[in-house]
Amino acid sequence: MSATNKTTKSQKKTTDTFILMGNIKAENPSVKSEVSDSQKILFETTYVNMKECGKKGSGKYVAAIPVELLKVDLAYQRITTSTPTRLKRLANHWREDKLMPMIVVAHPEEYCFYIVDGYHRYTVATTMLRTSYKALDAIVLTNAPKDSSKRQKFEAELFVSQNEEVERVTPIQMHNARLLIGDSAAISLQKMLDKYNVSYVASPGQREQAVLGSYETAYGIAKRNGNVCLEFIFSIIDNAGWKTETNGYSKAIMKGIKDVWCAYPTSDKHKQMHTYYSKALRGIDPKLLIAKSRSKYPERNERQTVALYLADMVVDNLGFEKSKYFEASK
Repeated sequence: MSATNKTTKSQKKTTDTFILMGNIKAENPSVKSEVSDSQKILFETTYVNMKECGKKGSGKYVAAIPVELLKVDLAYQRITTSTPTRLKRLANHWREDKLMPMIVVAHPEEYCFYIVDGYHRYTVATTMLRTSYKALDAIVLTNAPKDSSKRQKFEAELFVSQNEEVERVTPIQMHNARLLIGDSAAISLQKMLDKYNVSYVASPGQREQAVLGSYETAYGIAKRNGNVCLEFIFSIIDNAGWKTETNGYSKAIMKGIKDVWCAYPTSDKHKQMHTYYSKALRGIDPKLLIAKSRSKYPERNERQTVALYLADMVVDNLGFEKSKYFEASK
């Protein structure tokens, strides 16, 4: 027997049985296994009690599917090295009111349902919570081809296209919702925007005066570094007269000022830097500062070059020691 044949038999044996990765259990649909009478009864009861949704005759139903009737086909489902991390994150932030129905395809001859969309939810709900779910809500598709290989292709196509027509909600689009639910970072950012009469836009490209270069950057600073840091940045830009300059609130400028704030974390240093930058930056255009920083540090990225250039200014003019913060952020 050749080595090739041995490998093929070994691979077949692996795929013919249950595949276990972490807490994820899946089965090869091409392998017919024994089905108990109790499973047949449970499937038939579930199947006949499904409620049609959508257009009549569309083959789309809703039902609470008992978890023992759910299976995953690893031939097209996603398992990557990041899967355990994603599962833990989902488990730690689990909320019943956010649990959307899965999408499954009925396999009547196997007396089960294969998950097309919802595999992570299924895994967490059945293995990673204090109280495991006995059934999960699902949209059941019954219009798949009866031929097993064609049906698997049908499922794989659904899996690939499941997010193609879904427009991802951007951070900017979430801003008003975050304000409504009392998100502290969004509230802090909105207060700064109102105080300094600054706006934000969704479209990319060069920013006009008093427009954020990156809403996501500003929100991230508010969330991770807090209101004091955000005030430090907005007030320096305003005092320097950059509010009226194109790209005065650019991503590079805001992150650069944030980084020097982090590099010298004491309130005394913050006061000294605030006074100094508010005056010193009046004599330079923000675009020119970015260009000078790039020229001085050509091998560092734009955010780092601005921060390094600003740090050099306080080292040379205020006598600050060079900070190790920038070495750690290379």
